[in-house]
Amino acid sequence: VRWKNMLNGIYIVSGLPGPIPMVSDGNHVWVGNYNGNSVTEIDEANGGVVRTLTSPKYGFSQPGELVYDGTNIWVLNINKSSLTEINASTGVLKRVINSASYDFSGSSGLVYDGTNIWVLNSGNDALTELNASTGKLVRVLKYSRAQLGLPIDLTFVHDHTLWIADYGYNKVIELNSNTGSIIRYID
Repeated sequence: VRWKNMLNGIYIVSGLPGPIPMVSDGNHVWVGNYNGNSVTEIDEANGGVVRTLTSPKYGFSQPGELVYDGTNIWVLNINKSSLTEINASTGVLKRVINSASYDFSGSSGLVYDGTNIWVLNSGNDALTELNASTGKLVRVLKYSRAQLGLPIDLTFVHDHTLWIADYGYNKVIELNSNTGSIIRYID
């Protein structure tokens, strides 16, 4: 459902069940509907809903983070600690990743670094790195509770640096994404 505010030309999309994460692919905004276990694609030009993906085959379970890798939309499913990969042009499911070998646990953050997808796992103080082209596991970086308190979110900065917001220790942590080593704590 959408309506246009005629006074200032703003499109308002309503009826989305708990929209939380969003990402743009350059033409469309993708919205994760946390309460609806679905993802909605909205046309940026006219505000119209292109489609809402709801089928159980997508494995959506409280979509909490979205990233765009230049071709695909990646959805972090908070409740299942899994990833769903969708072709951004067609909306077709590419894969759902939820294997124990990826070490997902309480996953809370998702970022694309230009080559790989990174998942922050609050439940086990680990980072999972996946190849964005193949979905295959690159590595899992594990940290001790002394190093990470309650990591909540992350972002990628140029020069192979990941920044992690650590709610538990009230700090931001800078990591070298090539080596996995902690560069510094910022508080």
